[in-house]
Amino acid sequence: MSGIDDFAGESWLHLLKLVSDTIVILYILEYQL
Repeated sequence: MSGIDDFAGESWLHLLKLVSDTIVILYILEYQL
């Protein structure tokens, strides 16, 4: 069983999505200023 590996993979996907969403928000804020 690779439950731990699956959990780590999920964590990485959530982290990457969070980072990408943050970058998009920062770009929007910069262009609106």
